[in-house]
Amino acid sequence: MKKYDLSGKKILITGASGFVGSVLLRRIVRECPGAKPIIFLRNNANFWRIKDIINNINGIKIIKGDITELNSLRPLARIKPDVIFHFAAYGAYPHQNDLEGAFKTNVIGTVNLVRVLEKVNYKVFVNVGTSSEYGYKKSPMKERDLLEPNSFYAAAKASSTLLLQTYGKLTHRPIVTLRLFSVYGPYEEKTRFIPTLMRNLIKGTDISVPSRPYKRDFVYVDDVVDAFLRLIVSNIVGYEAVNLRGRIYNVCSGVQTSIAEAARIAVRVTGSRSRIIKGAYPGRPWDSAYWVGDPVYTRKVLGWRAKTGLEEGILKTFRWNKENFHV
Repeated sequence: MKKYDLSGKKILITGASGFVGSVLLRRIVRECPGAKPIIFLRNNANFWRIKDIINNINGIKIIKGDITELNSLRPLARIKPDVIFHFAAYGAYPHQNDLEGAFKTNVIGTVNLVRVLEKVNYKVFVNVGTSSEYGYKKSPMKERDLLEPNSFYAAAKASSTLLLQTYGKLTHRPIVTLRLFSVYGPYEEKTRFIPTLMRNLIKGTDISVPSRPYKRDFVYVDDVVDAFLRLIVSNIVGYEAVNLRGRIYNVCSGVQTSIAEAARIAVRVTGSRSRIIKGAYPGRPWDSAYWVGDPVYTRKVLGWRAKTGLEEGILKTFRWNKENFHV
């Protein structure tokens, strides 16, 4: 198990009860001895992903509040974090379709966070973006592509990315955006495609997929967290340090796979008796028959690549779901 040297560093994670944020918190607790995690959570946050480590690990500082309210964030200025991972967001799920909610959390909340930390000499501020900011493309998505958001969520995330990019350049602050593609793995939201697929595989029930060949660039969650950790350790320790002012990095596999093909792979590698039924699974309004990122820049500058192939990642996810089916 790789150890990352973040001894004594105060690591703030907003949205730590979410999918990727929770896995990052677990990895920091396990692989970064001496780090001091601080998590900022909504007052009504669901703790199911991190309940066990909060109850059993000493040294995790919890601050509750509302990121859209500036006063909720003021304690963070007194704590003076060394590293910020900004995961808090609204709109990533179909039921979160409110324009005002997307704007308040993703834009106003992000502005509030940087305002509160204006006088804090942090080492790295990592903004978490989404591939949805790009919109529909006909070639692999590159960091310098024109942003053409295809949902309120994507538009709000693109706005926050551009605001942070400009703020970082104008104020000479170390702010970077990691733009995530279709992350999957343990602790993913239960209503999404891969967790739904896992439940069908375990039960041996029919698997519904869209009739159209919607594609995604699937990337395993531990690979994604590796990118986060590599970025901050490189910058803090100083080896292979990168200029972080306004930089954007795609975190993707560089391979697109249709939803139906992902289901076929899952049935084969798990040996499930489930049948695949086309046409019963509703596509999302923003789904596309072409969706893939270009990871070359991320690989070149950060030395990162997605190491977990889809077959291996699905099998790991299946085994985790089988052990934690009632979580």
